[in-house]
Amino acid sequence: MNEKTETIVGNEDQQPQSSTEGSNGGKSLFSQMSRVLPENDLQSPITARFLLCQYDEYLELKSQYEKLRTAFHEKDKQCAIYEEKRDKSIAFEILSSAMLTIGPLLLGLISYLVPNHGWELTTILVLVAGTLLLLGGILAKCFIRV
Repeated sequence: MNEKTETIVGNEDQQPQSSTEGSNGGKSLFSQMSRVLPENDLQSPITARFLLCQYDEYLELKSQYEKLRTAFHEKDKQCAIYEEKRDKSIAFEILSSAMLTIGPLLLGLISYLVPNHGWELTTILVLVAGTLLLLGGILAKCFIRV
């Protein structure tokens, strides 16, 4: 037997798999068989046809694998894009909800500041900030939906 035969068919030093693996047929059935073929078996037309059929099946499975791999990567990219959009949407909802909470809170604080401190600069700043936060929260909820 030469090295070319061992390269095509398999390695002579390869350990057979245990018969407990894959008990549903498949590899366990042929795991105890020798992986090395003599030269006269390789020259047989039946062996050549069998090897060509196996090679064709391999090429077909490889083609299917490449298609599935490409589709998987495409779907994985789409999933990442959707997750990023969802994360932005959640952050946007939290921000707009905070604006809608803090704005009216500051406007309600005006009723305490005006009788006690009058219309000082602090009271006016609280009024402007509360109004801007309330309007920003409303506009964010109504118009900036993506």
